[in-house]
Amino acid sequence: MKKVFTVSFWVLLLTTKTLFAQWTNLGADASGSKNYSFLAVSADGKNIASYDIGFNSSFQIVYQYTTSHDFGATWQIYAASSSAPMDMFWDGDVLYVQESATPTTLKKSTDFAASFTVQNSNHNIVGKVLQSPNGNWYKQYLGNGYSSSDKGITWTIVGLGGSGFMEYLVANNGSIVATFSQGVAYSTDGGNTWVNSTFSTNDTWTDSQNSISKTSDGTLIYLCKTATRVYKSTDNGVSWQLAASTLPVNPIKLLCSGNDIITLSKNGSTYKSTDGGSTFTQMTKINGILSAGAAMVASTSDIFISGTSGIYKYSSTITGIENEAELAEVSLYPTPCQEILFIDSRNSAVSYSISNLAGQSVLWGILDTNQVSLRDIESGAYLLTLVNGEGKKSTKKIIKQ
Repeated sequence: MKKVFTVSFWVLLLTTKTLFAQWTNLGADASGSKNYSFLAVSADGKNIASYDIGFNSSFQIVYQYTTSHDFGATWQIYAASSSAPMDMFWDGDVLYVQESATPTTLKKSTDFAASFTVQNSNHNIVGKVLQSPNGNWYKQYLGNGYSSSDKGITWTIVGLGGSGFMEYLVANNGSIVATFSQGVAYSTDGGNTWVNSTFSTNDTWTDSQNSISKTSDGTLIYLCKTATRVYKSTDNGVSWQLAASTLPVNPIKLLCSGNDIITLSKNGSTYKSTDGGSTFTQMTKINGILSAGAAMVASTSDIFISGTSGIYKYSSTITGIENEAELAEVSLYPTPCQEILFIDSRNSAVSYSISNLAGQSVLWGILDTNQVSLRDIESGAYLLTLVNGEGKKSTKKIIKQ
């Protein structure tokens, strides 16, 4: 007979308070002529990594990684190679770097950039690696699509073509929505097949710098730099409507924190919209902010930016938390669990993540069914975090036998 336990939890309601939040300096080293030119942040915001170039006391060029694995509370600096990254990204607590030398090398670090090992010495990639909730990675190269089930060690051709991935996200319904050089496409099967999105206008563009982000209510926001327009989607990327055609000067990046939309301009200025992208106001200027889009990235809830003056974070003006809440119930069984954990939720949870008690992420994905496989994680205690379609979360302890 299966064991069942019911966990009651409070779903906290967020109350918007207009606080005119600006950028917060996270205290990374700002001495000398340091240039934080690439930036990567884990989904939970805990792990931060920057590739930076500076000078030592003898005025020799030095290449470094500046990293934090405690939300920016402390920082470490490690030597880096002179081959600058094409891309940097976190997979849990593991940092991956695609170096720009030819052939492109994929490296990984399990000690927050203190040391690296080669994952693939002939990686051959243009654009980003897409990390799918189904556990696979996807990339595009010379018109072909590739899939990897072993974190980039080996790749298999799959049925998608076109130009390389630029930006991507997972919509609230589990679809992957990605930008390419000529627009947006979405995948409902984890990344194996793609459908081109439709737009409310008949624009034609070839866009080498575009971006896509998601507000806390699930609305998708897309910046088409070439056309200088912002589009929004309320159907998980299937169709897009024009949100704004008058934008700050030369926008090259757009990201969301809560329901706030932040743009980075070519001149290094940042602008904020709190009305869905219809109007923007300039934020307090930060000296030394770069105009490279790679220097502005987002976690699930916050936006990070870097330059010659340091690394900064922006958090949404949605900051007040009230204890007025609706009581919901979740049933998890069996417990302890050996292989398959069943989740019954009245919150309609759409995604989950599992971390160990040290805060290291070990498993995450989309709840296509009410089952989560625990086969690939070691025995022990873990924290399961569920997120519903409105972005509300609840975290509960589980035991794997």
